[in-house]
Formats: sequence, C-alpha cells, structure tokens
Amino acid sequence: MTNVLHVVGDAATDVYAVKNTPTLPALWVSAYVYWVADLPGNGDNSSAFFAFNTSAGDGVGHLAWVRNDPPRGLDISAGFNGPYAVPINTGAWRLIEFWGEKGNPADTELWVDGAQQSVTTFTVNLPLDQLGVSFGAYLPGGWETGYELYIGNIRIGTTRGAGDLWGGDISAGIGAFDAANPGAGTLEVIPDPTGTLPSRELGGVMWVGTL
Repeated sequence: MTNVLHVVGDAATDVYAVKNTPTLPALWVSAYVYWVADLPGNGDNSSAFFAFNTSAGDGVGHLAWVRNDPPRGLDISAGFNGPYAVPINTGAWRLIEFWGEKGNPADTELWVDGAQQSVTTFTVNLPLDQLGVSFGAYLPGGWETGYELYIGNIRIGTTRGAGDLWGGDISAGIGAFDAANPGAGTLEVIPDPTGTLPSRELGGVMWVGTL
C-alpha cells in the first residue's frame, strides 16, 4: 500500500515537514491532498498544506502558501488574504499544483484537479528564495487543533508535473524529508488509510497536486 504523510494540527505549535530544494528562479510543487477534518476558518489564521521557505523570517517560510480556509475555499496567500479559489471538501483526494517564482514581487499559479484556478502576483516583505517546501499545518493560535489531512504522491520539479527535484518517495518514513517539526501535533508517514490515493495518471493529468 502507498504511504502518505499524515498531519494533525496543534493549537500551540506549527506541524510540518520540509524538503529542501536548490535556489532556482521558479519551481512547481504538487500532491494529492485528502482533508480528513477541517475547521470553521478564521480569516488569515487558517492552516496551510504547503509553503515555500525563505532565507529570512520565521524559518518556516509563511510568505507564499497554499491553504484551505473554510468556508472560502483553497487559496494562495503571501502573509495576507489571497484570492479564494475552488472550495475543498473533506473526504476526497484532490490534486493540488502550485507554481511560484523567486523574487519580490513574485508570480504564482494555483491548479486544482488539473484546472488552473488563479494567477497572482504578490509583493511581499521578503523575497521568495525557495530553499525548500514545507508540508503541514501552520499558524498556531487555536485554529489548527484537530485540523487533519493526508498528503500523497508529492512531486517537486522545474516543470509542471515533474519530480526532477524530488519524486516524493516516502517509503523510508518521516526521514525521507530533510527536516520535521511535529510540535505537539501529529506528523508521520503511514500507509494510505483511505486505500484510494490516485496514481499520477488521474484524469490524464501527467502522473501528478496535497502545504
């Protein structure tokens, strides 16, 4: 059975795993994401499932992220509310793809299930250095308690759908990532509990989509 990253958020600490990447002009990150349990949402203070890291700031890189902020849906954000796109419901795998470029301002693209949802340019306080990609639940403060998701078939690459920077092999467990911070939540690699993780050929979208 295919392994997935299992994340359960915590009110007091960020919960995330990091995969380092070279500093490049731009990159793609994609994965299948299954939201098990969600929250009512609270404006900016919602959980993310992946974020580009930066060389400055809080070390987790909360400057460009894809997040699920119910009930408004999936969005790209850069430390403030971004454009809200497709609503994401619990109990189903969704293919999420995110492209971002280095710099300030920085261009980004969000794709859901093979369809482009938004193209956004952000001006941020710090440049997006893309030193790594984080997967997890962020922004502690009470909103992340019980926020739960599975992330599988991760790809990080220089072109859409590619895994030339990382092919997402997590058979070795959490040690497959370059860093892990479980905080007081849950961060583990487990066999897919749903038994329904799509392959990378779902709907003819490359192999490839869950921060």
